[in-house]
Amino acid sequence: MNTLLRPFIRLMNRAKYAQKFLLITSLFCIPILIMLHQLIQAHRDDIHQLSLELEGVSYIASLEPIILEMQKHRGLANGWLNGDSSSEVAILESQEAIEQYLLSSDSLLKQADPAFALEEEWEAIRIAWLDLKEAYARLAPEESFQAHTALIGDIQGLITTIADQSQLTLDARLDTFYLATLSTNHLPALIETVGQARGSGNGILAASRISEEQTLSFMLATENMDRAAAAMTKVQELVLSYNPSLREELEKLSAASIEAAEDYSRIIAEQFIERSLTMEPSDYFARGTQTIDEASLFFDAVIASLDRLLLERLEQAKFNRNLVFASLLLSFSLATLLFLSFYWSVKRSVAALNESSHQLATGNLKARIVVESRDELGDVGHSFNAMAESIGNLIRLNQTMMEQIAAASGHLRDMSQQTVSATEEIAESTQLVAAGADRQLEATDETSRAMSEMAAGVQHIAEATSSISELAEDAANQAKSGNDTLVSTAARMQQIHQTVHRSVETMQVLGQRSRKIGDIVSDIANITAQTHILSLNAAIEAARAGEAGKGFSVVADEIRALAGQCKQAAESIAQIVLEIAASVEQADGAILEGQQAAALGLKSMDEMSAIFHSILDSVQQVAEQIRDTSAISEQMSAGTEEIAASVTELTAIAQQALDKTQVTSASSQELLSSMEEVQAVIDTLNESADQLAGEMKKFQA
Repeated sequence: MNTLLRPFIRLMNRAKYAQKFLLITSLFCIPILIMLHQLIQAHRDDIHQLSLELEGVSYIASLEPIILEMQKHRGLANGWLNGDSSSEVAILESQEAIEQYLLSSDSLLKQADPAFALEEEWEAIRIAWLDLKEAYARLAPEESFQAHTALIGDIQGLITTIADQSQLTLDARLDTFYLATLSTNHLPALIETVGQARGSGNGILAASRISEEQTLSFMLATENMDRAAAAMTKVQELVLSYNPSLREELEKLSAASIEAAEDYSRIIAEQFIERSLTMEPSDYFARGTQTIDEASLFFDAVIASLDRLLLERLEQAKFNRNLVFASLLLSFSLATLLFLSFYWSVKRSVAALNESSHQLATGNLKARIVVESRDELGDVGHSFNAMAESIGNLIRLNQTMMEQIAAASGHLRDMSQQTVSATEEIAESTQLVAAGADRQLEATDETSRAMSEMAAGVQHIAEATSSISELAEDAANQAKSGNDTLVSTAARMQQIHQTVHRSVETMQVLGQRSRKIGDIVSDIANITAQTHILSLNAAIEAARAGEAGKGFSVVADEIRALAGQCKQAAESIAQIVLEIAASVEQADGAILEGQQAAALGLKSMDEMSAIFHSILDSVQQVAEQIRDTSAISEQMSAGTEEIAASVTELTAIAQQALDKTQVTSASSQELLSSMEEVQAVIDTLNESADQLAGEMKKFQA
């Protein structure tokens, strides 16, 4: 199935909505228009056929009086040619009637549909009548009778042609078919048989003689009349069986015409077969005319019934055509309105989804879809709104955490700057202590050299001792101040360490929240994949539904395309979350480095504190010894060796103090470098926090 649908799916995926709907509409409308054209053509053909049949009935009805009058003229002429001079006036009247009927029929047939093609045949009949009218008086009775019969046969042949051309003889309705058979076959045959018997009998009675051949012809005529009456009765029964509503208007006339034909058949048998020849020609002719009139009345009723049925069918066909047109117009209008409504509904829903997805991708987390439909697109809209709400909540939470991180980073930066300042002060104090220790060492050397000049002046020693005492006091004070500063710096380093530790915990929480965002985006991707699978299943079900499911297949294709867009949006969000997570990991690493640097600084501060304690103890010892030296300087003269030993010990202590001071200075420099590294880590953390805040500002929660 996928192989079969793949090219069509590819075609639909390349087209826009308007092109898709236009293509589907064209594919639906082309066969519908073809079938509609065939239906309209069928209605037109039916109406045209019924119109032709009605036209044919009118032509047959116009020709029947000509046949009746021609039959009458034949009988009168036969009697006149056989010696009945009383029929001359009737012959002239009959000729005038025939001329009138021919003129009326001529104007009617000239307006006939070209499909009838009656011109040549009708013109031949008119010419034949004109020739017969001029020549019958010069013909023998048999020749005149045969000429009239031939002309009547031509007119009946024209009626048959009209029935065939108008397709009356092929009518699909059986009642009208048998009525047409009665009017074009059985009734004309009966009337012609009676007319021939009337005409020939009129001449025989006028001549008062009959031959064997004429007797046989009358016997054949009675048989033909009986067969025609029987056939007419059978066809009439078929007509009434298919259309019982015609019984009232046909049954009595049919019975009267058959009864008249049977009575006339008995007269023929009595007068000509039995050869009595007792009736007056005029009476016999009148009875024949009466029989023909009865048959003619039945013929007129058949023609009227046939015309009425065809007219009813024509009106019904026109009504059906108009009903079909109205139904098709109404159905097509409703289908067009529904189709356009469906198109605009889908287009608006897809446009809303597209616009909201674009706003969400650009950071507007307040974008929502107003869901108006209850179909699958409505479900997608609800899912999109739920997804946007979840992402908005996560982004708002991350923004809050980023603000906390930024505040902590700023506080850490301030603490670091204070620590750097304190470390610089420690370094300066240590340098001062080192300078004092160096001067103390120089003074001790001078004291040692002055030992040889002890005798030169104890006063100079006392002054030197007093100076050393002051320097020792200064060194003690400076060592104590350095120790206090170092304790304060250690406390601040402890605060920095705790702040960095809290920043680490905050960044870990932020990383966990970023991973949760990634999980939610994965869930969104899974939902999008499931929506894509559902749209594929819907397209398969629509394909199984055939023609009825093509519209739904279009909707399923668009849902799948929308699911692809949602997937792209989810991947974009996932990429942003990955960047946030990377930034968080970078900040976490930077904070960990700051924590390690702060720990090293704290450790260095502890070591420096121990050194300062040692320096303070040493300086205090030096001060005590200097005081002792000042006390015993009065006794110098008595204890030069003790003074020398004390000076030597003082020199060693001064050298030790100088060494410790140099170590303290180096430690201060290391602490300053560490604090600079902490400052760099904090700057990196601030940059990461600013970058992350910039990314978060894209989302308007």
